[in-house]
Amino acid sequence: CMQPNACIILGQHLATHPQYYSLKAILGWIDKACNINIIEVPHASNASGAALAFMLPHQLPFSKKGSDKIVSPAQWEQPLNAYWLHDIDPLLDVNNSQAASKALSQAEFVVASTSFDCGHLREMADIILPIAPFGETSGSMINLLGQWQSYQACDKPMAENREAWDILLE
Repeated sequence: CMQPNACIILGQHLATHPQYYSLKAILGWIDKACNINIIEVPHASNASGAALAFMLPHQLPFSKKGSDKIVSPAQWEQPLNAYWLHDIDPLLDVNNSQAASKALSQAEFVVASTSFDCGHLREMADIILPIAPFGETSGSMINLLGQWQSYQACDKPMAENREAWDILLE
């Protein structure tokens, strides 16, 4: 058996791609032919960190007893009056972007805190709060092995950008 000398890392967005199973089959053939490690970053991979920080909806003091839902695709089908999109692009990060777009267009008020200035987000949001991208913020995360990892910002946030936690505290 050959030792693998290469690795393919698949991001969580692959799971929502319309051709997911075809892509997985092709990657399986590549793996068999080349003996390559294939690692798939699971969807909602930051849920471990949220659980450790007691930030899942069913752990919050104001949550309903027995509530364990984080976000469900069906939630877009019953639009709310207001949304806060925190580091989420509704066209790129949501399974059903059409339903999300429709719900956001029907909302009375939408706030988006984001690192990216996108035309479609400008159309959907009433207020956009600029947050620092990953490299301009310090923090911690739980890696795929369940280990706590901390990291330091490479640089200070540019212009009017602020670290996301700072915006949430205001």
